[in-house]
Amino acid sequence: MTAAPSALSTVHSNATSNSQGQHRSKQLEKSFRKKSHKNSNLDRHTVDADLAWVGKALWRALPEAQSENELCELAAQVLSTADHTVTPRTVKNWVRGDNTPHFRYIRSILVMAGAEAVFNLIDAEAA
Repeated sequence: MTAAPSALSTVHSNATSNSQGQHRSKQLEKSFRKKSHKNSNLDRHTVDADLAWVGKALWRALPEAQSENELCELAAQVLSTADHTVTPRTVKNWVRGDNTPHFRYIRSILVMAGAEAVFNLIDAEAA
């Protein structure tokens, strides 16, 4: 009878650690937020350039957009999937450089923007 309580506690601890692991993975999916750190090792210019690149790639990917709002609406429609919904407000934050999209969206943006955008990104990193 003494083995039963320890087995139950093991099952409970595994369920708890699994749910905590899922919570941690959700936290890791959140976008990188632009912060100003006095003691940061990141070059502020590099971070700003990376954030601006996403907005430029979106404009290149959707040239039919006539305004920022239209760009955000179009991009949200194109990038939303059954598993992940993208709102126009989120896209607006990407376009304005307030934060960056998750890598799953970066891939889609690169595909939409075309090979030239990829080569421009590589050339910018080499310079």
